[in-house]
Amino acid sequence: MGLIHATSLERWQEWRRVRHPGRRLARALGSLRGAGDRASDDGLRLHSREGEGPGRVLIVVDPDGPASCGDLLAPLPYLHGAVDVLTVAGADHPALEAAGWDRTDVDAPGRTLHGRGLTAVLSAGQHGEVAAMAHRWARQVQVPSYVLQSGALTPYTAPLPPETTVLAWSRADGEFWRSGREDLVVRAIGSQRLWQAHHEGRPERAGPREDADPADDDRPDDRPDERVVFLGHLSDEALSRRLSVRAATTFCRRHGGRYRPGPDDTDPGSRLAHQLLRRRGVEFVAPDGMRTAPVAAVRSVEVLEAASRGIPAWVHAPDPPTWLREYWERYGMRRYGGPEATPAPALPEAEPAAALAEILESDG
Repeated sequence: MGLIHATSLERWQEWRRVRHPGRRLARALGSLRGAGDRASDDGLRLHSREGEGPGRVLIVVDPDGPASCGDLLAPLPYLHGAVDVLTVAGADHPALEAAGWDRTDVDAPGRTLHGRGLTAVLSAGQHGEVAAMAHRWARQVQVPSYVLQSGALTPYTAPLPPETTVLAWSRADGEFWRSGREDLVVRAIGSQRLWQAHHEGRPERAGPREDADPADDDRPDDRPDERVVFLGHLSDEALSRRLSVRAATTFCRRHGGRYRPGPDDTDPGSRLAHQLLRRRGVEFVAPDGMRTAPVAAVRSVEVLEAASRGIPAWVHAPDPPTWLREYWERYGMRRYGGPEATPAPALPEAEPAAALAEILESDG
């Protein structure tokens, strides 16, 4: 199985509009409520750094989450040539605040990019308006176009821009995203996020409380860090909220797990779902809590991240759809109750950020 909309961005956008109208309305209202505090976010900003050599790379950062932002900016220390980074004005990117960066507000992106001598355009995909515009511009002026995989792929992932090189976590992911298209090139470089998780290792556990009973050490099931934390992700557009709530309920009831809400699960529908879970007796932990505990989820990159750190991790869903079972298999995720936890993903020999920088400068 591949992408449902492998070639048409317009059809994917239409699917997204009708898939979960309540969630999208809540996000739109949230954006409107915060608009008064972000008056500078109405435009774009170009961050520029000079370098050595003839190449000049454009990195496009859409405001679609910290994960893709971190992956896209990770190659900056390895890029020797000039770099432009196009972002939403007012966005907070500490890596771009260092000395040596110039900043220019942009009203007409196409006119601004033209004549800068760009040799490569990189984004996390054309699902964001800024990146979609940049890839259209790159195709018109025949500048090589690259898309970096920043998250796990489902059939509902946005299609790739035409005539693009996809920099995937694995060959299997790249072929899945390409979905039979002949105008795309796949190069597997690994995941920077999982690479960092592996090298950072397992976070240190908090020490015992001063009032803790030493006898508790003989009862690991009573220690919070030993109980599995079920990772909520009700904002996941690929999953129905009904499936997500049912999975959390069955897991926490049957296996004594605790529920950690997803960081984006703040819309009214998610809050109602949280109330339902609490009425069903599900115990909650703070969104940033239990980082050393074993984890489970319906579908989350944090399962792979935990496995990379050496933390036991599983997936769980009652009666999962076919695409979800295939997703688990492609990423090597193990269902809870099986003989083993999810193994740590295989890592490439070179750090993905360094490999990415080399591709952008050598190809360009």
